[in-house]
Amino acid sequence: MNKKLGKTLRFIVFILAFLGLGVYGLAVPWALMSFVEAYPEFSYFFAPWLIFISLTAVPMYAILYFGLKVGKEIENDNSFTKQNVKSLKGVSFCLIIDAVFFFIGNISLWLFNMNFLGVVAAATFLCAFIVCIAAALKILAALVDKAVAMREENESYI
Repeated sequence: MNKKLGKTLRFIVFILAFLGLGVYGLAVPWALMSFVEAYPEFSYFFAPWLIFISLTAVPMYAILYFGLKVGKEIENDNSFTKQNVKSLKGVSFCLIIDAVFFFIGNISLWLFNMNFLGVVAAATFLCAFIVCIAAALKILAALVDKAVAMREENESYI
């Protein structure tokens, strides 16, 4: 059962990585080009926004790496391990980094007249949502850590 779950998780991670390539490599540049074509007066937005959005991919792919590590541990029937606790904390950290970067980037672009207040407001809500997910993962990591301690304690009695 765990072998199948681990392989499924790893398969999902690979699908997400592939989809991420499509989003970051095709959809984002296409959307920015479409925006610039529709509003040529904002053509100076293209390069800063493309760089900014592309940089948000770095923590996202780090998260996928942690997902692969968790999948491998589950596949090896090691669901409750210190390694998985570290991976969950790593995902939480990457989400916080990405949310802070995304928030600061949106504010910076707005201050340089390369963003709109409505986009900044939407980005703020998105960042708050991401921080909530990061907090939930941190709590989950603490629970898994507790389960690891209980498992280790039970194994010491056997």
